[in-house]
Amino acid sequence: MKKIVVLMLAAIVSCGLYAQNAPDFLTEPGQFAKKEGPVVTSRFKVAFPMYFGWTTMIGLPNGFPDMRPGKSFDYSLALCSYNLYFGAARHHKLSLAARMDFMNFGFEDGFQTVCRAGDGYLLCPTVGSNGRSSMLHANYMGVPVTYSFRAHHMEVYAGISAEFLLSGYAMYRDPKVKTFYNSCFNQFRSAVEVGVSYWHLGMFLKYSLTPLFSGNFPQGGDARTLTFGILLGL
Repeated sequence: MKKIVVLMLAAIVSCGLYAQNAPDFLTEPGQFAKKEGPVVTSRFKVAFPMYFGWTTMIGLPNGFPDMRPGKSFDYSLALCSYNLYFGAARHHKLSLAARMDFMNFGFEDGFQTVCRAGDGYLLCPTVGSNGRSSMLHANYMGVPVTYSFRAHHMEVYAGISAEFLLSGYAMYRDPKVKTFYNSCFNQFRSAVEVGVSYWHLGMFLKYSLTPLFSGNFPQGGDARTLTFGILLGL
């Protein structure tokens, strides 16, 4: 009985040593393991990720009214995206999406707004308002391309987007007045962005490479937007 136990232990030890010293391409005598190359898979997503951010304007000219950070809010939603996952463990992702971007910019002085002057636009006082709120608003449809890397539950990404103006307007409240000023805003924008996410909840930073305002609003100068906030569903 002792000899049988000793032989069994010796066999187990021998098998363990063989497994440690065996070549990687051998899984068992006489058979070869399949060598896996980089794997590429794809996935179509709808309604994510979402971005909730606060926006400030960088590079406003001197004399431009102060903006109200608490009212300068940015909400973006990826309507759909096509994602390619690649690498041996599919830790890399390349995404192409269609994204809506809704931007609000609030004036610190509620009596300040933008009005039309001939073929252009000027800063001017509101008419008939009690100064409660005055904002500029722009809607863009964007096509962002992003690359991300995932490690366990953490994911970091960087991307660039092309964005096309859908509508732009100035508005104030009490009474509520909305005036569409599409040609006040740049018809095309480009922006770069970076972010980090853990369990699909994270933070992002987005900077516009092109001015927010068009040449029809010279008082806006070369202002670019900088947005920081929370992202969901990366």
